Amino acid sequence: MNSIVMLHSHPTDPVDSLFHLRRVASLSRSAQSYWDDRLVCRFANRACEEWFGIDPELIVGTTLKDFFETLGMVPYLVCAERARRGDCSAILQPFGRGRARREGWAHYVPDFRADDFAGLLIEVSPLPGSDRPTGKLTSLLGW
Repeated sequence: MNSIVMLHSHPTDPVDSLFHLRRVASLSRSAQSYWDDRLVCRFANRACEEWFGIDPELIVGTTLKDFFETLGMVPYLVCAERARRGDCSAILQPFGRGRARREGWAHYVPDFRADDFAGLLIEVSPLPGSDRPTGKLTSLLGW
């Protein structure tokens, strides 16, 4: 299997590709986090704060087990275990608490290098139709 991310950059400026990759992740409305082979968070984008109510800088360095315990999502650890075996899964699950509670699609995508588990990408996306444009743009698009 291939690694999740293959960076293609100009040979004279490899940092530029990393900048743009992080920029894309920071602009996404989907929560994106990367967990290493020990399931310790190594990256979390800004949308994680909207979805989980936790600053992404506080998520980095946390184990997935501790993170899920904080959110009351321990039953979903099974998805991470499946990913370690190479299964990619998408599951509809609730996020947030109280009035901020909503559902989203959680994608658990394994990252393998050669045949070794290297980590896990977890991406939480809004349900289709829940993030459509409003106002004039909506009427222009016919939604």
